[in-house]
Amino acid sequence: MENKSGMEHRAVEEALLGLPDVTVMTGATGQVLVYPGHFPHGLFAVLSGSVELTDARGAHDPERVSAERAPFVIPAPDELDLAAARGVTVAEPARLLFIPRGLWSRSQAVAAILRGCQVTARSLRIPRTA
Repeated sequence: MENKSGMEHRAVEEALLGLPDVTVMTGATGQVLVYPGHFPHGLFAVLSGSVELTDARGAHDPERVSAERAPFVIPAPDELDLAAARGVTVAEPARLLFIPRGLWSRSQAVAAILRGCQVTARSLRIPRTA
């Protein structure tokens, strides 16, 4: 019997791949998805593996985010028009779906799928410290 997590991952993948221009990617360890200070070209749905979030100056500890329990998207959709405060690097081999910025901006379908599948978004903003 398949676990709930596996079903969630497959549901997200099948729904997003039904949209035009969504691309399957295999992220290799060390591959940079978003450079700090650059504008993201789109969203990455991380279905397996993990990524590391780092700031350009190294002022904050890297944050590792895994898709083991549930898939997530990065960056948060409201950050597509902002320069990334943190970079995104593949920490361990990852199965990814790339959702181009243009598809997000011209279609409500992506947002509906992410909401319907309860996919969380990870921010590239630098977390505030207490």
